[in-house]
This record gives sequence, structure tokens and C-alpha cells, in this order.
Amino acid sequence: REDSLPEMEQIAEREWQNYIVNLALENIKSKVSKKMVEVFLELELGKSAQDVAVTLDLPRNTIYIYQKRMQRKLGEEIRRLSHELGD
Repeated sequence: REDSLPEMEQIAEREWQNYIVNLALENIKSKVSKKMVEVFLELELGKSAQDVAVTLDLPRNTIYIYQKRMQRKLGEEIRRLSHELGD
């Protein structure tokens, strides 16, 4: 069916983006602290900064700092991979 082609392209694009994000995360894990990765993943699961701070026994301000650093590093790596892989 021709009308499902755009939908298939959207699915393929989402899968590609997920692949790039996961690859980027794997690539930067060795360059940041384990705690920073834990904070990022907990926040990505939808937990609040306050809950993550309590769970990981960290000041709430540290949660925000880690989140920003991870977002920056992940963004840089996603851009690098996208360029390298020709997206």
C-alpha cells in the first residue's frame, strides 16, 4: 500500500534516531562518572530531581548539574555520530 509508505518512513526515522541516541549514550558512558549516567537514566524514566536526589543520596543541585552535563555531552556525541554516519 502506497499510503503506508510515509508511515513506514517515520517508523524507520524514529528507529534510526533511537539507534543514534543509544550509541551516543554507550560512547560517552566511559567518559563520565557512573553516578552521572545513573542520574540521567533515572530522570529519563520520568523521576523527579528530588526523588533522584534522595535515591542516589546526592544534593538536588548536583542532579541538575549532572543532567545538563549529560545533555550537552550526549548532544555533542549525537551530532558527531550523525555527521559520521551520514544522517
